[in-house]
Amino acid sequence: MRFLNRRENPNAIAGLFLLILLAVFAGPTVLPQLIANTIPFADEGVPCTRLHDGSERAEQQSLIGRAVSDDPSDPPISLRLRTGGVQPDNTISISVVVTNETLGSVPILVTEGSLILNPQEARNGLGVVFGQTPIPQGVGENVGAYDPNRIRLLGPRQVCVHRVRVPLSQIPNSSALVAENVTATAFYRNNNPGSLAVTGTNIFPDQGLWVGQVESEPTVINTG
Repeated sequence: MRFLNRRENPNAIAGLFLLILLAVFAGPTVLPQLIANTIPFADEGVPCTRLHDGSERAEQQSLIGRAVSDDPSDPPISLRLRTGGVQPDNTISISVVVTNETLGSVPILVTEGSLILNPQEARNGLGVVFGQTPIPQGVGENVGAYDPNRIRLLGPRQVCVHRVRVPLSQIPNSSALVAENVTATAFYRNNNPGSLAVTGTNIFPDQGLWVGQVESEPTVINTG
């Protein structure tokens, strides 16, 4: 603070003010992405699995988050995919960057150390497909209430990263990875807002998860 109070340092105050403006107006992706691209080993956001879990959803939810989750045609989150390419141990490192595009807390489904690799599998959450594999609409789980440990709360305009190292043997169409300029696409899907047991203390009728599907832009994988 002494540095900022010195009269001969007016540029320090101006610089701090500009940094605050940049953080506010740069948007949820520009500043974190800039940091990740310029600082080695830095991520755009915290690991998704370290976000608060979805316990006490019957009494504690963001009203703004519920409002934005009511529109299946307007996803409250966006996705970006990063990959380190195929490694000598026949694994591939996948990072899915999830951005909350809203001003409310948005619950998302995250399974630690796991991604949906077969889009035909009846499972909700984050996944990735390789090559020209289609991502079908309407596939999901027949589940009532979600385990609170699967639900993570992404704060307003917050970014999180879900990183998984995937053995090629677990990828249904891993042969596609030998092609040049092969791409991968991340997706998130959910077909159920999550039911809640009816009690006398319930404030909300369900767990408030957005129902719909969103995909990232395709990313070229380094197969060399």
